[in-house]
Amino acid sequence: DLFFLWFLSAYCIQKADVTIYQIRYYNYEMLSSQMEVGFTLLMSLFNKLGIYYYLFLKIIYAVIIIFIGRIVYLISDKYTAVIALYAVFSYCIDMIQLRNTMGFLLAILGIYYLTKEDKRSNLKFILCILGATLFHLSMLFYLLLFIPKYFSTRKTILLSILILIFGSIFINKNVLYGIATLFISKDRVTAILN
Repeated sequence: DLFFLWFLSAYCIQKADVTIYQIRYYNYEMLSSQMEVGFTLLMSLFNKLGIYYYLFLKIIYAVIIIFIGRIVYLISDKYTAVIALYAVFSYCIDMIQLRNTMGFLLAILGIYYLTKEDKRSNLKFILCILGATLFHLSMLFYLLLFIPKYFSTRKTILLSILILIFGSIFINKNVLYGIATLFISKDRVTAILN
């Protein structure tokens, strides 16, 4: 079942975003400011090893599929059913959106650790989410799942809303620019943000 999923993704090269990722792969140095650090480092490593883009994809797909299988094995008693549902629903999207998929897999592993009650589970959760953020910045918001473990429902909702609002402001340069120009000159804000 996993081999079939890998084979399908590794040898089906006419997918959406394949050209975008290929351009990023061969021009990662020039486009590094537009991508997260983890994915840029991964492309840099494979480029330095002289691995061409489609082999890079095959290796990444293999890692993704193995990781998915391992996570499903850890969290479910119904391995085959979960893999089948994954193949029907999320698989096609995951094989196109590589950065998001790699980040999401680390986030799911982090959530698995968050549900455990050992001494290091919180640290493992945070490390997984920070690792996921290296592949897709949006994964940072999974840290919000940490809040309900220690706060009431009302405080969790309030903290989540505040964090999402302020997080969105600081992640979006245009919003941050607009707010900053209310207090500082446009030239100075531009110099600070660039």
